[in-house]
Amino acid sequence: MAFAVGQSQEVLQPLLTILETKTEFRCVVNKITELKAELKEEQQYERKILGAMERICSLIYRPSFHPDPSEGDIVHHWKDVFAQLLDGTEIFMQSGERVSKSSKAAKLIMDEEFKDSGKYGRKVDLLFHVGDQELSNFEFKVGGVSPNANEVQRLKNVRLNRAIMEENRRSLTTSLSRKKLES
Repeated sequence: MAFAVGQSQEVLQPLLTILETKTEFRCVVNKITELKAELKEEQQYERKILGAMERICSLIYRPSFHPDPSEGDIVHHWKDVFAQLLDGTEIFMQSGERVSKSSKAAKLIMDEEFKDSGKYGRKVDLLFHVGDQELSNFEFKVGGVSPNANEVQRLKNVRLNRAIMEENRRSLTTSLSRKKLES
């Protein structure tokens, strides 16, 4: 397990050692709590990483959802993990089957390839954005779905993220063209 973010490696090394020895997750959660208590105020990056790791390990050690979770349950828990990492940034998340505006441009292709039918674009489980600019999306599937259903979901996710990237490229190109004309 490699981790190289300057001084962060020093802070996280005791935790990585525990993980590499396949210690019980209870011990990992306890060690994360210890490490967080030892952090200095300026070590916010490390605090975010440890917070996300703590949340993931806690879910494994002590699941707080039904043994047969819904897709909404899974989205809720991953949203908590991402919230740890995004705290203090301008990146926001929206969940609950939101429509990706960027997917409108790719909608015709998706309709044909995946027999998708949404009037305004593809609905996504978790959408990341800064202001009105979409950055990325995540789609989740619960366990027990067929390999084919997982593959279709993965392909939709790739296509949606490509649509978001293309929309961002078009937006940036338009913005740069306007600035060039103004100067």
